[in-house]
Amino acid sequence: MRESARGRLRVRQTAGGVKRSMRKRLGRSELRAVLSRGPAPREAEVARTKERCVSLLAGQTFEERTGFGEFLREVLRYSGWRMWILQGAALLAACMGIFAMPGFPAVTSAFAPVLVLACIPALLQGRIWGMEEIEASTRASGSQILFAKLILAGGADLVFLTLMIFCQAAARQSGEELLGLVLYTVVPFLTASTGILRCLRRRSAPAAGAGLCLGISLFWSMLGLWIPQAYQASATGVWLTAFVLFSVFFGRELYEVVLTARAVPA
Repeated sequence: MRESARGRLRVRQTAGGVKRSMRKRLGRSELRAVLSRGPAPREAEVARTKERCVSLLAGQTFEERTGFGEFLREVLRYSGWRMWILQGAALLAACMGIFAMPGFPAVTSAFAPVLVLACIPALLQGRIWGMEEIEASTRASGSQILFAKLILAGGADLVFLTLMIFCQAAARQSGEELLGLVLYTVVPFLTASTGILRCLRRRSAPAAGAGLCLGISLFWSMLGLWIPQAYQASATGVWLTAFVLFSVFFGRELYEVVLTARAVPA
């Protein structure tokens, strides 16, 4: 026992002496580099490792990146068609109101925000059902999903607004006031769209967006009842000014949404 203890003591003293001598010859950083450096790898083992890595990568399959067209089709498949059905129902109600009151041009102004209202369940689907965390965990960000839904909604709105204007022109049986009919329809639509985009950016409650659209619809309806002069040819300049103003606001809000969608990587 005494001999083994003496042997261990001698080994420790020898190792300590070696370390002290190496510290004298080398700096601390150089000594640490020498001690941490492992044995030099053999060339045959390096070549075998490279071949193994190449074989593993060659047998691995990679998913192709989803194109934007395919992404739009997927969004249309899951939520876009419901939005289009609601917008079609709003258009049908607007056409019924137009032919029921052909002498009241504010009908299109009242129903244009309803087209925007029909998009809220699809645009805020994740927030309504409490599924925002699941949307955030998908490969596409929530902003990109929202941007795709806005594209689908905007394409449908262009078609439905055009049909609404044609129905109003057919009900009045006159094309002389076509510019006025376009302004009476587009300006309230831009007003509601700007408000909804702002609600989306500020993450407001869905009820706030719905109330905003209904309030805008009620405002334009009351404007036609209380101030019928606003829908005469003499007020076209005011409508043009409102169109330019709300187009600027709408463009700014849409730019912020697009900027957010592009800033988040897929």
